[in-house]
Amino acid sequence: MSRKLATVTKVKKFFPIEGADRIEAAIMTTNNWVCVVKKGEFAADAWGVYFEIDSFLPKEERYIFLDGRSNKTMDGVEGYRLKTVKLKKQISQGLLMPLSAFPEITNPHEGDDVTELLNVKLYEPPDAHQGGRQMSNNCTLRPFPAFVRKTDQERIQSFGTLQLMMLDNQKYEVTEKIDGTSATYYFNKGRFGVCSRNHEVSTAFDKMNILQRFIHWITKTFFGKKSETKSGISAGVSQSVYEDMAIKYNLGTTLPALCNKLGVNLAVQGEIAGTSVSSNRLKLDSADFYVFDVFNINTQEYMDAEERYEIARRLGLQHVPVIDKSYTLNLHETPIEKLIESADGKSALSDNPREGLVYKSRNENTPQVSFKVISNNYLLKHSL
Repeated sequence: MSRKLATVTKVKKFFPIEGADRIEAAIMTTNNWVCVVKKGEFAADAWGVYFEIDSFLPKEERYIFLDGRSNKTMDGVEGYRLKTVKLKKQISQGLLMPLSAFPEITNPHEGDDVTELLNVKLYEPPDAHQGGRQMSNNCTLRPFPAFVRKTDQERIQSFGTLQLMMLDNQKYEVTEKIDGTSATYYFNKGRFGVCSRNHEVSTAFDKMNILQRFIHWITKTFFGKKSETKSGISAGVSQSVYEDMAIKYNLGTTLPALCNKLGVNLAVQGEIAGTSVSSNRLKLDSADFYVFDVFNINTQEYMDAEERYEIARRLGLQHVPVIDKSYTLNLHETPIEKLIESADGKSALSDNPREGLVYKSRNENTPQVSFKVISNNYLLKHSL
């Protein structure tokens, strides 16, 4: 399911900003984001459209006030990217506009997803595309496989009151949210595949047999440093940082072998972080892959935490840092504001600040629910 970036909503309440005469903060009825608006632009219970941060808005006259710091180009198209900002010491995330600016919304209901209607896209930096530092121009993109779920987590602020009630008083595994690029490696019905967040990517492995893969793994393991380009992509063979990790851990051989032994088709998902990835904000010495999910393709379910740890161990992969294996969420004692503050802290991978935390439920006989809590200080520091 694609991310809900533009939502029809009503204003729930306002609160003043110290030292500000012309602006105030608003909270909406459909979520828990805090957004700064002009004083008097909205009345209580007024209709509006809320755009989440990371939204890429088309370059249209109604958004012209965003000209300047918000201008971005994605896939050759000009538009505006929404980021976290601080105005008069108040953090503002996203954009709230009056419903009257959108005449195409003719029959509004609270919570309506108008992302597609308003042609809003999720902003992705250039590195995530062909020709960036994460992919060579030789890398061919194919549709993301339908039998695997894409890697994405809702932010805690995106949940409404009813959803929060369902999350409350549950046990969660808490892990570090690593700032990098997500990758998926799967073995399904005899085929090994490599994926970025949104696409399956071509690899040199596609044309190699098992013996050739083994020989190349030996070459990469013992002589790989000499064959890497400045971008981190292996010269002459690997077409992307995603394939680099497959080669580094010999996943084209070990994942099929493990799947065949267990009699199951699996997708191993995680984050690639380090050199040449997302500006390497953690300042890691090299790129590496950290597992955060294992998806059972046969049952269409995620494996639980203990099964995931074991799969990562058997494949020789690192797991994302685990902060707490059994945390009970109590939103009365730790409301959303405190939960967001708890996302601040030093990364377990370096001496630099972490991006945030991910919570995954650990309740038996119920579907897994998960969400992420991103550090506002991290977003502001890196202008995200």
